[in-house]
Amino acid sequence: MTDMEASSPVLCSYCGASLDALETHFGDVCFGETCIKRRAEQDWGAVRDRAAGTDGVSDPETFPATPIPAQQRKIAPLPAERAALFRAHLEKTIAEALTLESEGASFHEAEPESSWYAPALGEWLGAICASCEGYCCEAGGDTAFISTDTIRRIIRREPGLTAAAIAARYIERLPAESYEGACVFQGPAGCTLPREDRANICNVYLCKGLKTAKWNWEETGVRRAFLGRMSTNGLESYSFLAMDESE
Repeated sequence: MTDMEASSPVLCSYCGASLDALETHFGDVCFGETCIKRRAEQDWGAVRDRAAGTDGVSDPETFPATPIPAQQRKIAPLPAERAALFRAHLEKTIAEALTLESEGASFHEAEPESSWYAPALGEWLGAICASCEGYCCEAGGDTAFISTDTIRRIIRREPGLTAAAIAARYIERLPAESYEGACVFQGPAGCTLPREDRANICNVYLCKGLKTAKWNWEETGVRRAFLGRMSTNGLESYSFLAMDESE
């Protein structure tokens, strides 16, 4: 195999688009809504219908197939060394943020949470996101994506906070247990940080499964999803999720 062949991108077997790392992890189809629907017709329809029979769902065809990642990591005590690494990152970031504020450096302040998504849509996306138990959150690692912008947002929201007070706010939120090797704030019940203190990416990022659910909500009015939690082993678990009058 040549170097060029070795580095060739993996393409979606339906639309031909290059697959990202997460899509490649699960196979040869992208997570775009059209391709997901085509894959659903081919592979997911029978799975969904069998699941509906088991769960007593009479209208499975009204639940669009929405594949999401399955959490594979285990919960364990948060190692002291990881907490120390986060503290070091936090203190450095706070110091840099305070310097940037004192210098009047440019800053793209985050929009209020209420303006990101309509409340009902935000609740819907949050329910789906929670169903995978934070696969994407794993990338937060020992920094939790906390940046100078995150800290400056807090400073501007609450003028007069000291560096020590900001640091204490985060340190006291570190869970005793978290997913091994994942974000330090990724505890058994989800993120232990309130939304207003999280990095922006934590509140606005949508994986392709969530993008499909958002598209279904906004464009077709569908407030339902057949959530298939996928790993390299295939379908790990599933659920029928609905937020409409007939649920």
